[in-house]
Amino acid sequence: MKKTAPWWTSAMAFVLAGCATIIHRGGKQHVLISSVPIGATATIDGVMKIQTPGEIKLKRGKDHVVVIEKEGYETAQVLIDREFSGWVIGNIVLGGLIGLAVDFGTGSAWNLDPDSVMVTLTPVKGEPKSESKAP
Repeated sequence: MKKTAPWWTSAMAFVLAGCATIIHRGGKQHVLISSVPIGATATIDGVMKIQTPGEIKLKRGKDHVVVIEKEGYETAQVLIDREFSGWVIGNIVLGGLIGLAVDFGTGSAWNLDPDSVMVTLTPVKGEPKSESKAP
């Protein structure tokens, strides 16, 4: 006969693990970055670079700055904010202080907003091109 763990072991694992950590599956979130025109370079936090359109996993526990550049277009900047995740309330309701510590420790207590960035780049207004005339 096969022995199974009592029902309460699953409940305790859920309470102790951290609700937001379980729902979010960790302290990182996928963020889609797109631009018109495509093929721009998106630099995240001055370090990570991707070409648009592209997706990147960012830490939930901090704000991020995305700078989007393409030759011939003005540079655009977008702030991705961290916002409190409602899933953390599950720890309070279920009395899981350890779960709260896990959620805040892993960054799962936060959501990133927006979770996708779409920027339409503006062409640079420069001097009119001069035509070269043959002598």
